[in-house]
Amino acid sequence: MIEAKNVPTIEAIHRLRDLATVLDQLKLQDECMVVGNCAIKLAQALGLRAEEFQWELAQTMTLIAILGAYESRMRPLFIQAISICEASVIEDGSALAKMKLFLVLRYAGTYATKYPALSAQWLGRAIDLIAELPPALVTILPNEHHGIIYGSYGMSLCKLKQYPKALAAQEHAVALYRSLASSHNGPRHKQGLACALHTHGIILVKMGHLENALRVEREAVSLLRALVVRGEEGKKELVDALLNHGNTLYEKDRLEDALSVQRETISLCRALVIHWEEEHKERLVLALQTCGYTLSKMGRLEDARSVQRENVTLLRALVVHGQVKHQEQLAVALLSYGGTLFKMGSLEDASNTHRETVSLFRALFIHGEEKRVNLADALLSYGNTLYETGRLEEALSVQRETVSLCRVLVVHEEEHKERLALALQSCGCIFYKMGRLEDTLSVQQESVTLFRAIVVHQVKHEEQLGRELRKHTFPDAMS
Repeated sequence: MIEAKNVPTIEAIHRLRDLATVLDQLKLQDECMVVGNCAIKLAQALGLRAEEFQWELAQTMTLIAILGAYESRMRPLFIQAISICEASVIEDGSALAKMKLFLVLRYAGTYATKYPALSAQWLGRAIDLIAELPPALVTILPNEHHGIIYGSYGMSLCKLKQYPKALAAQEHAVALYRSLASSHNGPRHKQGLACALHTHGIILVKMGHLENALRVEREAVSLLRALVVRGEEGKKELVDALLNHGNTLYEKDRLEDALSVQRETISLCRALVIHWEEEHKERLVLALQTCGYTLSKMGRLEDARSVQRENVTLLRALVVHGQVKHQEQLAVALLSYGGTLFKMGSLEDASNTHRETVSLFRALFIHGEEKRVNLADALLSYGNTLYETGRLEEALSVQRETVSLCRVLVVHEEEHKERLALALQSCGCIFYKMGRLEDTLSVQQESVTLFRAIVVHQVKHEEQLGRELRKHTFPDAMS
């Protein structure tokens, strides 16, 4: 039982927590952290007085950890809060202690999505606790909370590539939200169902079940469109659902359908960007990027160049703020843009664009970012462009670097053999053009060997192998 003398302290902790939340919403991070730290210290001092106040400390740490200002400290705060509750469960094993642990695990697992291994562990523990709790306590929490738990658990498992378990969890989440949406007419549960379906679609795509993914994505998009038409919330969620739906249509080679969806996505993003919030600009970047891919694949190069140029301009503006993720996005956008310029025959512009792309990926690589694959692709494209402009020595230097980088990649992941084979193929073309036939023969032999190994697993490379064998047998075919 709480003594009267401790009530003012508890009230002060609650008020500090509320104030920290308001300051976080106002994006006053320094002030938020000052107030949040005070709340935690006061709760720690209260916890030292008696064991019964440990829950107040765990609850305070949890509610402070979910604030944006505490993103860098979120993980240790959650770990401490969970440890306090786990100790309480071990000590008395009561249903109330388990319920408190469940509540903390729910928050920790759903907010710590940046750490999928931890998130999956915590949410898995929370799901196990549901079976241990008395039904009377379980029913206190609405099904919506259970839907959030299963949905977040599915997404974390998906990030860990545990797809069958992820699919089972997400199907459970969809079933819970479908039940809620059918029994309640409000928009919240329909939006929850749409978001659960959206994640369900992502998992199906990862598993290669594209037709099933399209069916699920269509339902999610339909639900969100209906909400947006009625003026209710859901525009951001609709953009995300359309982005994924467009990507799946692209993967199925349904390019006209993909383009239609991507244009709708761009239109929605432009409306959101009027508010000039960075989050919406990033969605517009993704929409423009995918639209550019589709137009390029359709052979509509003028349209692709226009869309990609807008994307590059937008990203250059975002890079001014200096975030690494925007620098990476700019490099990827430039790689696509340079590829389109190359296809259009604008070789000098393509060469300059690829040079900038290589420079950006080198900078990311130096700063510890694992961007070897992107750098290899950028070098390969740059080397090919130099070859086409007749700058053979420069092209050879670039492609030798590409080969060296690809050899490192293949050591870690055999799937990169194709990149190595293509880099060797490019080197062979350069050597042949330079009249260095022995070097040509050497790299061609290795390239053919690699393509043979790939063909065993991937039928699509049979044509590539045929071309390589023809080059190997009849060198004039390369000229």
